[in-house]
Amino acid sequence: MSPCFRIGDVKPEIVVLGSCPGRLEKLDGTPFAGQAGSNLSNLLTELTRENLIGVNDAIYDRYDVTLLNAHCTALWKSEHGRTEPYVREIKVPANLERLRRRLEEVKCRRLVCVGKKAKRAFELVLKEGPIESIETAHLVGHPSQQHLNSHYRHFRPELRLAKMVKNTLRVLPLGK
Repeated sequence: MSPCFRIGDVKPEIVVLGSCPGRLEKLDGTPFAGQAGSNLSNLLTELTRENLIGVNDAIYDRYDVTLLNAHCTALWKSEHGRTEPYVREIKVPANLERLRRRLEEVKCRRLVCVGKKAKRAFELVLKEGPIESIETAHLVGHPSQQHLNSHYRHFRPELRLAKMVKNTLRVLPLGK
């Protein structure tokens, strides 16, 4: 299974857009593997509590949603010296076409961009026109343990994710 794309098992109306796969995703063959995946499930629970993604009062975890990446190349610090794609890599027309095609295929109603690179990719896709099925889009910080530990280390570990959601959550324009 490609770490770049995975159709959710149950409820495809929600898409979580990450930046790119990392080392664990490459090894495991699934997006948001390891601790980032556990944190993503907790993040989705937190967003449900905030009434941002709940549909029929459902609580979501990473197995209930569609997971996409803004860029398909797996990056990790020890081998690539970085964990995020450059904007110029995201901007490649074939990449943006792939992302737009996937978003249109899924016909999601809600989009959650985790991190600034995912947000930038979504903005670039919208330059070609809106995705009709998307009703709401939000930006929230990335649920990686590295992000939580570096930006929210002064909070108790069990409070870091909720604090990150409160600090980073933004509604994104849909270009309609």
